[in-house]
Amino acid sequence: MLRINICKSYAVRIRGMTLLEILTVIIIISVVAGVAYPGYTKSVQKAHRSQAISDMVRIQLQLEQTYDALSGYDLDLLNTGCPQSLCDTDDDRYRFSLTGEDIYTIRAVPQAAQDSDPCGTLVLNARGERKPASCW
Repeated sequence: MLRINICKSYAVRIRGMTLLEILTVIIIISVVAGVAYPGYTKSVQKAHRSQAISDMVRIQLQLEQTYDALSGYDLDLLNTGCPQSLCDTDDDRYRFSLTGEDIYTIRAVPQAAQDSDPCGTLVLNARGERKPASCW
């Protein structure tokens, strides 16, 4: 009489991923991330630069609005930092300064989080001159 082992005939082979398949997926993800990340950081820097430019224009408008009442520009406007009513830019991105007497100059100096921005310090003066011109 032949004996048949029924248990082995129903055995299911569990199949997992091989090391080569896992490494292939990791390499593909690394390449995609390596290509996408620099573009993402440039977009973030550009967005923060645009916010700083917007804040500089708000500061300029505030200076011009108070010019008649004070018979001159309020150069102490930014002594304690940029007021919340004028600036939405994070302090770790840009710091604003205001210099001059008859002709003011507003500067937005990049900080640690924005340090690698190729535009560097943004400048706006009373004559409406903007530097660097390519970044406005």
